[in-house]
Parts: sequence; structure tokens; C-alpha cells
Amino acid sequence: MIEVLQRVIPEAPDRSAIAGPDHPIRIATQEIATQPGAWTPERAADVAKLFDALAPGWDSRETADQMEPLVDALERGEVKGDLCIELGSGTGAATRELTGRFRRLVAVDIAMEMLRRAPAELAPRVRADGARLPVGDRVADALVLVNVFLFPAEVDRVLAADAGWGRWTVLRRA
Repeated sequence: MIEVLQRVIPEAPDRSAIAGPDHPIRIATQEIATQPGAWTPERAADVAKLFDALAPGWDSRETADQMEPLVDALERGEVKGDLCIELGSGTGAATRELTGRFRRLVAVDIAMEMLRRAPAELAPRVRADGARLPVGDRVADALVLVNVFLFPAEVDRVLAADAGWGRWTVLRRA
């Protein structure tokens, strides 16, 4: 079951801008999530290379309000459990919010430079492709994806059937 949580965090002029639906990354995200074959080894390598290059300045993109939607989704979605896998963990902004909410947390990113800049003490860091996670079937109580490509079949494979909440919680920012 997919549960969509409507936005409750008010829009404000001082909040960071959100890219529109015609942004190249949003278009790629839609293609990857809905079109079989859109994610190729070449595309994966290009994405890893792009985010490796962006890693040195990635933390400068963080804003005070950036994690409000994540915290809201975790609380209103009643997301909890033992093992949480964070996909697209980057340099650890969301990892900081997830620490302490789950007994075990693993931070996963396709870009090695992002992982190198993430605080090692928050969670084990794993370089992996979100389309093919190096974990068994039905092992995670929660998968957290913040601004990362969605691979629905992989989420279904990895998410535990008896996770307690057993559903996807999606928060729409715009």
C-alpha cells in the first residue's frame, strides 16, 4: 500500500526553492521509476560520476528547513522498526535525522565521494546501486529515500513484509 501524506509544512518565501517538473533530474527520476530499462549500467556510472563531482560542495546546499519534510513523514507515517536503509545518503544530512530512530541504520550511496564526506560515526556507509542493493529479500523495516531515484521493484524486494507498518509513505513537497 502506498500512503501519500499531503504537505502540512507551510510554504514560505525564506524556504529553499524546489526545482520544477521540467528539471532534468526530475525527468530522469520519472523515467527511471516508470520505464523498464531506463536505468542502465552506463546511466548508473554517469550518476555516480556526477555526484562524486558535486560532493565537495554538497554540504553547502543544506538549509535549516531541508529535513522538515523527512521528520514530518517519519512521524506522521509512524515509520519505525529495527533496520533502516537510507538510499542516496549523500554526505549524511538525512542520516543525522535517522540516527536514534532505528536500532540499526545503514547509509547507502552510489557516489563514493559522498560517502567519504559523511560522518562515519552515524552509520555504516555502503557504496551500492539502489537498483541492486547488496541485501537479502525482506530484510529492512524502513527504506528512506530523500531526493534519490526510486526503484519500486527493489523497494518491494527489500522491505520486510512484517515491518509493522508495511506500506510506503510518500510526502509530497510541492
